[in-house]
Amino acid sequence: MKTLYAGLTEPLQISIELNNKCGMNCYFCTKARNNKEINIKIIKKFIYHIRNSKLLTSIMLSGGEPLGSKYLHDIIKICKKKHIAISIDTNINFKLDHIKFPDVNQIRVKVFSTSQNKHDKITGVKGHFKKTCDFLDIIQNDFKGSKVILFPVLNSNFKYLNDIMDFAKKRDMFLNIFFYPKSCSDPISKRNFWLIGRKLDQIVAKGNKNIFVDAPLFGTRFHHLEGWCPANKILMHISYNGAVKPCKFSDEIMGFLSRESVNAIWMNRIFKIPDKCIGCNFAEICAGGCIVNRNKEFNADYLCVYKEK
Repeated sequence: MKTLYAGLTEPLQISIELNNKCGMNCYFCTKARNNKEINIKIIKKFIYHIRNSKLLTSIMLSGGEPLGSKYLHDIIKICKKKHIAISIDTNINFKLDHIKFPDVNQIRVKVFSTSQNKHDKITGVKGHFKKTCDFLDIIQNDFKGSKVILFPVLNSNFKYLNDIMDFAKKRDMFLNIFFYPKSCSDPISKRNFWLIGRKLDQIVAKGNKNIFVDAPLFGTRFHHLEGWCPANKILMHISYNGAVKPCKFSDEIMGFLSRESVNAIWMNRIFKIPDKCIGCNFAEICAGGCIVNRNKEFNADYLCVYKEK
């Protein structure tokens, strides 16, 4: 299999950083924080692609802080005309008074812990947990679209999983659980990863449909957790500097939007199942796991237990 999803002539989903104005100082993050806005030339090429796309179904706007971008209105306007779904990831890097919510389908908010001290320590911003809770209260009442709490799992906060689930349930919001890759300074350990998987499988098996688990390896062992990674299969990511990557966590640069079109970069992508995974009965389920988590020794996800056999 030379490449997966080779028949797609363009991505079905695109995530894009509208700026790098994060407003947080997370201890585990390795990204540069230079408060730069995406270049207007990149935005124009992105909007040109949206206008002419035949396959694009959704875009994910992030940053930094997408709700503070001067290009937000133009992107939303053209997406609405094309019936393309829009999701926004916000760090709440703005004042909460006089909020005007854009006409988007979904807003997602990170919550690292239900403990104020723990959340504030992880984000590096005193008072951020209270601000997050206040914002969640506002969107619960004033935003009509889908409301999602993101729980980014680290080795230092995974024990808050039960509390986070209760936190989301009380607010009647969806919960999206995902794991930061090994490139961060506090990645989940293999043991804790699989312990969480067993617990989540039991919960989802009971019929909880408001939890989405973003972890492709879980599908190899747990019947009720069949998540998969869309990076390079149906999704590409555009950084605020115009670099195009498989996903926002990847260091692999597929091209630059300042030099090539979205479609040209997409058609040159390569996504192979790792050599170590060839012949594995689960390769078609996880496709090698997270592409950012692949290590040099096995060229497969470091959290995988089957590659060692």
